[in-house]
Amino acid sequence: MLFNSCATVYRAIEASQGIFKFNNSRLTLRDPKSRPFASMGKFEIDDFLTEMISRVGLCVSEIALPGQPGSKSSKFSTFYVKEPDETKKFPIIFGYAFSAAEEIQITEIKRSLSHLLSQGQTVKLWNGREHIIVNDVIRKGGSREKADAVLGFDGKPMISVSLKHLKTGRATQMQGWAGLTGKMGVKEVIDFADSIWKTGASRAWRSIKSKDLKMESCWGVGADCVDIIAAGGGLSLIDDGMGGHKITADKIGGIWYAADGKAPDGDFDPVLFCRPSSNHSITTSHGVLKGIRMMVAPCAVACGSATEI
Repeated sequence: MLFNSCATVYRAIEASQGIFKFNNSRLTLRDPKSRPFASMGKFEIDDFLTEMISRVGLCVSEIALPGQPGSKSSKFSTFYVKEPDETKKFPIIFGYAFSAAEEIQITEIKRSLSHLLSQGQTVKLWNGREHIIVNDVIRKGGSREKADAVLGFDGKPMISVSLKHLKTGRATQMQGWAGLTGKMGVKEVIDFADSIWKTGASRAWRSIKSKDLKMESCWGVGADCVDIIAAGGGLSLIDDGMGGHKITADKIGGIWYAADGKAPDGDFDPVLFCRPSSNHSITTSHGVLKGIRMMVAPCAVACGSATEI
């Protein structure tokens, strides 16, 4: 075993790159004013940091988001790392600005809700079917969870929300709708994977024909389904003119409701997408293809940066 403490891991990572420094509790930016990840989505940042960790001979076994079991920070993701042939894991935290975009949106919703409650209002929020009384916001979120936040009443979950942080409301700023880990048995997904193998494409996309695949990618499956998707910046609760309130945004990509029975369309239309990623692989009918990540992404992201196959 080369590493016997978090400190030895932190110091090894610090010595291998020039962006972060170890401050005896976590890794922080050497230049606090820099924004090295400003143009990257969460998955891209996770991939980048995972690659940084791998350079010192460690691998990431899991990533715990703030509020998720195992998290060691209320603000930043916790990377659990270990040596390839060892079982001991070390929790590592990278502290950097704009690291948890969803937290910004949750704070906006909490602030707006608190303001209405402080005025003595009863907040009835529209969930796509009916108005539901809410008085608090519960932080959710996790690598396998669709909802980032749940609006509740006295601690009881009532309305689940998936948050997509778009600085100016454009679909090209969105990271993705869903991964495809649990969908490798779906024919459309297999066919896409086989086309990647056949063409050798590392950055490609394809339209999705299956409504079920689109719906599940956007809204989740079973008990993990969400009621609302809120994509944009400057979220708040406003009077909807129907005796209640609704979520809105001043920089908006869209507010969608599962009750409408539709997947977002236009620039947000879900499509199959793949891109290079040294830490991922996909399964095809011909075998495993390393160095590729496959997912469902908005067409504006995929079509603008990849080849249709």
